[in-house]
Amino acid sequence: GFQAWCSDLDDHFLKKQSSIFQHLPTDSVLCLSEFFRYVQWHNNAFEVTQNLHIPAHLVRYEEYGNNYSDTVSSLLQFLELTQISNAPEFRPSDYSEYYSENQRRAIHKYMKKQASRETWNELKRNKYIA
Repeated sequence: GFQAWCSDLDDHFLKKQSSIFQHLPTDSVLCLSEFFRYVQWHNNAFEVTQNLHIPAHLVRYEEYGNNYSDTVSSLLQFLELTQISNAPEFRPSDYSEYYSENQRRAIHKYMKKQASRETWNELKRNKYIA
């Protein structure tokens, strides 16, 4: 299942990229390559938008579950787009069925260490990560 897929993915990724993780706490981080990409994407997004002074609109996952309509409206307004149809229902998940509590703690520790200050200030607010 999911855990086996992540293990295979990590084996392949770590063979090619092991030097990247020398100073990061990676023990028990399942799907390390996916969390690496997730955090790095956020690090790069914050850096690029700040350095190039690009307007950005931050949308948090939990906002879709808490107030879907306002979240979508705000995003469409930022993008200067009109909603043309209703989107499918949003079903939030905390993904607890995929990771043990120990794995979640390890992922949290890893992400905190890899994340830039700006990225961590956003990620730590997410109840699914913290």
